[in-house]
Amino acid sequence: MTSTATHPRAALAVLTDTGLLLHITSFQTGLPYLLPRFAIRQRDLHMLEVLQRATQNPRLQNLPQLQFYGVRRCAIQYNSLQLLKWLHATRDKSPTMTDEPRLLGVAVTCYFDNVEIMEWLHSAPEGPHEAIDKITEVELCHAADFGNIRAIRWLHEHGCTVFSPLVMDTAATHGCLELLCTARR
Repeated sequence: MTSTATHPRAALAVLTDTGLLLHITSFQTGLPYLLPRFAIRQRDLHMLEVLQRATQNPRLQNLPQLQFYGVRRCAIQYNSLQLLKWLHATRDKSPTMTDEPRLLGVAVTCYFDNVEIMEWLHSAPEGPHEAIDKITEVELCHAADFGNIRAIRWLHEHGCTVFSPLVMDTAATHGCLELLCTARR
């Protein structure tokens, strides 16, 4: 099977031929943001680059399948710090990419207990500098639900103050006794 990296012109030709693109994606007409999110799921940085170039074409900017809406959130949900960094660094090159506030909250409530993503979102010089005080009680409860012990410990160490009785009850209900010990310190 041939990858898109070996035939970038073919991929770009499909994306820039509106009729062909609409025909290929016609089965998904109700799903906007389809192609960038598929590329993220596949961890295909090359395809994201091609899609981003395609969105710079005024004829293609309005196609819902090419919209870069929610892509950084998607990269977090699929546990890809590399794609998250790339999407953040190139956000000004994509006219269809939208602002995505509260990404740290997404990282906390994700199935993946990825402290590296949280650290980058909060304090990397090139990152978005998300504030820990924006984390909500509901987000901490979801993190406790998922057993995201590393994420909750990281938040506690960085001054998060939302450790309420509800968060502790949620942690206890889900057998996360280590969270109770962490929050009591």
